[in-house]
Amino acid sequence: MDSDAPGCFVSRPRATYARAMRGRRIPAGFALLLGMLALAPATAQASGVLTVGVQGRGDVMGPGVACSEAGGDCTQQYVDRCDRPRPQPVPYPDPYPIPDPDPVCIPQTATATAANRAGTGFAFAGWSGCDAAAGATCTVDMADSRGVTALFVDVEYPHISVLQPGDRELRRGVVQLTAQAGDNAGVKQVDFKVNGEQVGSALGSSGTVAFDTTRVADGPLEVEAVATDTSQKTTESSRMLRVDNTKPTLAVSGVDGGKVAPGVPMRWTIDAADSIGLASVECSLEPKGSSTSFGPCNGGTRSYSATLRAVGEYVFVVRATDDAGNVTTSRMLQFAIDPDATRSPSGGTGGSSSDAGGVATFRPLVRNSFRASGRWTRFLLLSVSNLPTGARAELSCSGAGCPLKRKRFAARHGKVSLLAALKGRRLPAGARLTVRAIGPRGEQKVVTFTMRRGQAPRKTARCAPAGGRLGRCR
Repeated sequence: MDSDAPGCFVSRPRATYARAMRGRRIPAGFALLLGMLALAPATAQASGVLTVGVQGRGDVMGPGVACSEAGGDCTQQYVDRCDRPRPQPVPYPDPYPIPDPDPVCIPQTATATAANRAGTGFAFAGWSGCDAAAGATCTVDMADSRGVTALFVDVEYPHISVLQPGDRELRRGVVQLTAQAGDNAGVKQVDFKVNGEQVGSALGSSGTVAFDTTRVADGPLEVEAVATDTSQKTTESSRMLRVDNTKPTLAVSGVDGGKVAPGVPMRWTIDAADSIGLASVECSLEPKGSSTSFGPCNGGTRSYSATLRAVGEYVFVVRATDDAGNVTTSRMLQFAIDPDATRSPSGGTGGSSSDAGGVATFRPLVRNSFRASGRWTRFLLLSVSNLPTGARAELSCSGAGCPLKRKRFAARHGKVSLLAALKGRRLPAGARLTVRAIGPRGEQKVVTFTMRRGQAPRKTARCAPAGGRLGRCR
């Protein structure tokens, strides 16, 4: 039973509202309220687009999203979830209409998850633009359009696959330092260092730098290549290189000048040495005016013998090559094959030889090897050989750090060792060491070593005949 009492209302179907209103008077205030409700716009559903960005090599997955740095499905639209409430009784008398209530809308929540991609060398580092981030998952309230970015960083170091010269190789002069590097994201440059000092750079993954080994002392040195990738990560690779820029020492004694009768045996004595090692000792005996033609000496590395019958002038030359390729060539020893010669040459033993006129020659050989490091130089070998009977040697030192002032030595079997007199001392830069060989008739050969910082000692040699002044050695 319906009640028409003021303030009491029972809900009826809408179809009965019109009939119920016939002949009824509507209070003014309630009529105004109905008009306002009729004119009020309905609440619209809000929407937004989630845009995902990727920096670096990786992937992002989520509802409607499958994105990478190369693109893909990187956007997803979200619409608010809206619910309309159930009508509630209105405190006005029946049969006034009941307005529909406005819907209640709640923004949706979007999620996206970052994932590393195997084999790329990149790893997830973090999110930007999220309302909340838990590990690799980003959460965003989609009340409006939003943008988020997943960052993947390079975690792989570059590698060096080629570094030349090879380990322990022996080189001289200008050496080409070559490196080949690689990286998952790219190599920015390769730097080359020698004994810790940078000597050149090459942009990109490979390069070659020329290094002059004469800038450093003979001996081992460290060659290093440093590869830097586009993420500033570096990898180093090193080699030990052996450097030898010192030529072998070479002394040749035997027939030199004068005339020799046809068919007379001749012999030359060869004294060749090197601190690293000799690769070859070669001899050339050709008519004067012909090109030299080097080949193995028939006495090995120590001598050469020949018997010539063809009349004419001849030239004998010896060439010594060490393991690093340094070459020393002796001076030309010239003589003539002449039927009028009446005397035979000697064999040239004992470091002294006689030409056809019987004049003795004095050609001592000063052998040395050393190791230079910083401002210090330590001699590993210091001797005089090829001395004739009656010759002697002197060793003197001047400057700071010298273990002696002057000491004399007598030759035994044509040789003198001077190393023990240095007592294993290191000589500083600026010190001067002088070796003087004195022949039986007063001939002299003076070899001076001046120590230098980080370099081989400066070596000078002067010679003097008996009773003469020191000058350039021939």
